Amino acid sequence: MKRVAVLRRGLPAPLVALVVVLVGLLIPGTAAAAVPDPEVWAGSPVAGSWNTDAATHHWLANAADQGDWATDIAVGAGTPVAVYVAPQNGGYDVATRVDQIGAACRAGDGASFVTVGIYTNGVRVGSITYGHVRPGVQAGQWVGRWGAVIGTVADGLPYDANCWTGPHVHLQMFNVHNYSCFNRGYGTNYHVDATNFVGFSGGRRVGGAGQACP
Repeated sequence: MKRVAVLRRGLPAPLVALVVVLVGLLIPGTAAAAVPDPEVWAGSPVAGSWNTDAATHHWLANAADQGDWATDIAVGAGTPVAVYVAPQNGGYDVATRVDQIGAACRAGDGASFVTVGIYTNGVRVGSITYGHVRPGVQAGQWVGRWGAVIGTVADGLPYDANCWTGPHVHLQMFNVHNYSCFNRGYGTNYHVDATNFVGFSGGRRVGGAGQACP
């Protein structure tokens, strides 16, 4: 369960702490929100132009992980789309698995999205979703965390001002227990290269969705 809120108005601090612990014991998964998951660094899947404001860009409605931030990266059709994630610190393993594949646009005309789950020491801490691609993988498949190609950038799709306006990768990140953040150095039309840092999953760097990494 993500982001469990505890009502604390008027409660002494020690009692609030006790409530948080008890909730973590009674509801599986909530204790991890108090102790941040290991942090995972993520890189751009392609070289292209960062085309939208990551704080306000829409998320893909059909994706199970709705995201904490999203952007579009304009890139040529047919470009391979690759996974690039790595542990921010030592002491834990990071693995990646294709957790979901679906229609990128609500109406089904925007090719597919591929959600790659991020696992540290076998526990899912977040995900990255790549939209408007032609998948080359299957749901449930484990893929390499650095350089594994999950598909190619789609082309020839019906124009939709709310979904597909030309070849690009819709990129969104999700944190299971807290919130992922994005690289504050990227503005609209900023060029990024493949593997350039885009954001963190796991950890607890920010307190809400649509926020840049401090």
